[in-house]
Amino acid sequence: MAIRSRIRRRSARKSRNIRKARARQQSALPALEVLEERALLSSTPTSLALSVSSPALVYGQSETLTAVVTTPNDDPTPTASDGTVSFYAGATPLGSAPLSLFSGNQATATLTTTALPGGADHVTARYSGDSSFAASTTVVSPQSTISTVAGGAPPTP
Repeated sequence: MAIRSRIRRRSARKSRNIRKARARQQSALPALEVLEERALLSSTPTSLALSVSSPALVYGQSETLTAVVTTPNDDPTPTASDGTVSFYAGATPLGSAPLSLFSGNQATATLTTTALPGGADHVTARYSGDSSFAASTTVVSPQSTISTVAGGAPPTP
């Protein structure tokens, strides 16, 4: 009989502990959900579009890269103090540009460069974002890889 009563007491203790643990988990969930909601809603989503001035990029040639940061309608538009756009050819950094030319729900960043490396097959723009606006990235592939024009005399036929 003593063994059975010990088993019942242990079983009752385990049941109480399980109920207490579940109650703690359930009481913590609303706070966690509110925190997740606040974190998700704290920054305005952005999208990024990138255009290149010419479809076939040439090493050493001046190219203008234009990135347009867009936010959903009725949301604020990022300003110059809300981050920068960094441009890359492959993995090579080309430079950064502040946001400017604000129109509706769009902000534009433009970089003109002659620093395109030979052989890169894509150009990337990355908007840094900040505490109010989410970061975003886009990649564009020109029609061909960046051509290298060799110096010196042209070959004779």
